[in-house]
Amino acid sequence: METYVVIAYKFGDVNNHSYLVAVCDSQFIAQRYADNETASRGGKYGCKVYKKIMNAPFTEVDTLVYQTKAQNQN
Repeated sequence: METYVVIAYKFGDVNNHSYLVAVCDSQFIAQRYADNETASRGGKYGCKVYKKIMNAPFTEVDTLVYQTKAQNQN
């Protein structure tokens, strides 16, 4: 089963503060969560949506399918 994980990163930097926004079974819904979170945080956080396979082996690579930009992100 495919799942979509939305994670917010401060200033869009993966090495900065981050938190889980949502876990969804639809990419469309996950993208809306990402858009809404970025807007509600005033652009301070950029979000990334990763496609994951439920119960996949640890060696499975997550796929970045969507991202929003923080205001100060290049």
